[in-house]
Amino acid sequence: NTGNPHFSHGKGKCQVCHTASPPKLLEEHIQTCVNCHSGNIENHTVTRHPIGISVKIKIPTPLPLARNERIVCSTCHDPHDDQGFSSMLRVQYHNLCVQCHRGY
Repeated sequence: NTGNPHFSHGKGKCQVCHTASPPKLLEEHIQTCVNCHSGNIENHTVTRHPIGISVKIKIPTPLPLARNERIVCSTCHDPHDDQGFSSMLRVQYHNLCVQCHRGY
């Protein structure tokens, strides 16, 4: 998929989401994703996990939180995907939910 900045590392591709130097997100985590994925988020059929919420439980290491302990898109999805899991998930789908929702 040559048009997807997630899968191409050519010159200027990083600047779709990041500043050039130092590499920081151009916008807040959620807004960075929604700039391209708003339709995908609204029409997502598998799950509609809330984003932007603060959590009070300990979240496992492979699932990073944003500032103020907030769940954002990149908590579950790795925009620099090197795992090869579907939907760029940080953990295989059948194991993802139980990372935080054990016993529910």
